[in-house]
Amino acid sequence: MQCAKKVLDLGAPYLGCLIFTKVLALASSYAEMGFLVEILLSLAAFLTLLDIAVRVAASRNRRFSPSKHGADALLFVLFTLQCFLCGRKEARPSCRALRLVLPFSVLVSVGGNMMRMTRKPKPPGTGDAEEGEITTLGGSAE
Repeated sequence: MQCAKKVLDLGAPYLGCLIFTKVLALASSYAEMGFLVEILLSLAAFLTLLDIAVRVAASRNRRFSPSKHGADALLFVLFTLQCFLCGRKEARPSCRALRLVLPFSVLVSVGGNMMRMTRKPKPPGTGDAEEGEITTLGGSAE
């Protein structure tokens, strides 16, 4: 868990490399499918899956949450399908369909990464309402 938190604390360099890899894999998916394109798609899929694993390991409850990790999980599946279904074969309808869906999934995933990159870090010692802090609407907590 500490190692995962240290990876996430890297912030911009970590997320910048992740974003760059996703965008490069998306751009390469429109090229002629070859060995280099398959490597880029596989790398992007692996790094996306690794990012999900790091984020789950660094979280408090250590569980996959579709609301937090769902877009990246979908992107992993789409990159994997693009690599295996469209690799070194002539264009099939499923490949054309993937090329239509993939940009939107990359956009959502990169948007989530940009939000993670630009958010302000929490000061140490501040907790959630689960940790005993009581919040009330329109008044003070006494």
